[in-house]
Amino acid sequence: MKKKLFNILKILVALALVGWLIQKLDWQLVLKELHDISYGYIVLFVLLQLSAMVLSAKKWQAIALYQDIHFSVWEGFKTYLTGTFINNFLPSTIGGDIYRSLWLVDRGARKGKAFSTVIFDRFLGLIMTSLLTLLGGVFVWQYLDLPPFLSFSYIGVGGLLFFFALWIAFEKTAFVQSLVTQIPWAKLRNLFAESLRYNDFTIWRTAGLWTILFMFVGLGLSNYVLFLALGYTLPFLPFLGLVFLMALYVSLPISISNIGVKEWAYGVLFVLLGVSFEVAVTVAILSRILQTGISLCALPIYLKETSDKILTEEEKA
Repeated sequence: MKKKLFNILKILVALALVGWLIQKLDWQLVLKELHDISYGYIVLFVLLQLSAMVLSAKKWQAIALYQDIHFSVWEGFKTYLTGTFINNFLPSTIGGDIYRSLWLVDRGARKGKAFSTVIFDRFLGLIMTSLLTLLGGVFVWQYLDLPPFLSFSYIGVGGLLFFFALWIAFEKTAFVQSLVTQIPWAKLRNLFAESLRYNDFTIWRTAGLWTILFMFVGLGLSNYVLFLALGYTLPFLPFLGLVFLMALYVSLPISISNIGVKEWAYGVLFVLLGVSFEVAVTVAILSRILQTGISLCALPIYLKETSDKILTEEEKA
């Protein structure tokens, strides 16, 4: 019942934000920006997105190897691509994570270990995003006077990162482990509980570096290229600082598939670097369309794997 109510609230938030955008945007200007787009940069964006998925697959491979689960980068890439397809066409980003976990289970991995790789992947991504947001905030602060909402955002991210630092420092203690059992929300409790499985500095360092590379390519460079495609050159370092903060905004589970939230985040953040609200939102819309198109490439892979699985089950029967 609670989950159903929460999903209804997310739909209402999405509708409210979309309605606000429809009313606020000058759509003639948006269409003009899209008409003058440079298609060479669009091709570059697609290549960067595919490269980012390879980096994600490499990161997940390193995490899985820590649990003695083996797969190739190519297999991980196909699974990530399929998971992205599921995320784009289901009302929750959990769908792709469950698919990746069950894919490992089908390959013989224990269910607990398989799900822990995906959960730790998410957990580490949140930590690295918070860290890069604060580091990038230095360049944002040097470039412009921070508006109040931005100052509060960085304070909030700093508090979150401080909490993560305490967690990592004391995660092996009996007190922290008992504290996990008291977390009332099952998903959040499982998130922290599974992170306790990864108590070796080597895996944090290795997977963390792959995460940073993914974020630089998949978030930083990719979004920067889209602004270039529309003919706008933004200051690169402040732009990176805002991109990572944007990623945190977009990850908030307050809308279905972050519809409206992503466009709002682009609109309120990148106007600070001198572009119009319409240009910033156009980049968000363009990013969503292109990422959805890329994920459609996974459809034949998904259908083939589903067909092979059905045939295997029929043969066993």
